[in-house]
Amino acid sequence: MTSNRAQPRICAGVNSGGNGRSSRSNCRHDPLETFNRTCQSDPIILCNEPGEFTYMPRTKPQVAALPVRLNKRNRVEVLLVTSRGSGRWLPPKGSEMNGKSRRKSAEIEAREEAGVCGNVADRPIGRYAFAGKARGGKVGGRIILYPMLVRSVLKRWKECHERKRRWFTLKQAARVVREPELQHILLSLKSEPAIKRLLRRAV
Repeated sequence: MTSNRAQPRICAGVNSGGNGRSSRSNCRHDPLETFNRTCQSDPIILCNEPGEFTYMPRTKPQVAALPVRLNKRNRVEVLLVTSRGSGRWLPPKGSEMNGKSRRKSAEIEAREEAGVCGNVADRPIGRYAFAGKARGGKVGGRIILYPMLVRSVLKRWKECHERKRRWFTLKQAARVVREPELQHILLSLKSEPAIKRLLRRAV
């Protein structure tokens, strides 16, 4: 029997006080809201319809690369990979590496997780909230997203036996990812100045 219960969604700005409780009226969940705030003190809250909240301890911000290319029809495509646990589609991501900048860390994650190399933008195009699992249980945090113009695609790479990779159009990618803020970033990608600058290099 299939359950009709909605899946948990990430909510922004809900002050739970750390006890996992909050009133429904305080929920400011908005699929079009992006997480560009630098404040790291507020918790990640999972919102279950109607009015149920799950508090998730915050981890340190992670970095991700968003590999992009122009296809034969001159349309923007992005490369996503599957997670090793649930198999959900997401950009290649990971923790900031010791001795490496966030930008360089994102570049390395793209090569190791997705098997692609290219030019990473100097600045991120946004941040989005995520929910995942760690050894201690469920955790939440923010991902700092850097666009990357793909120059080469490797046939074999470090995690090729652990993940699948696939090119998506922007609309397709927005449908398969779970994070509302990431969906918004994908749907507005073509108008981003950083993406326009990257794609000019591809011409």
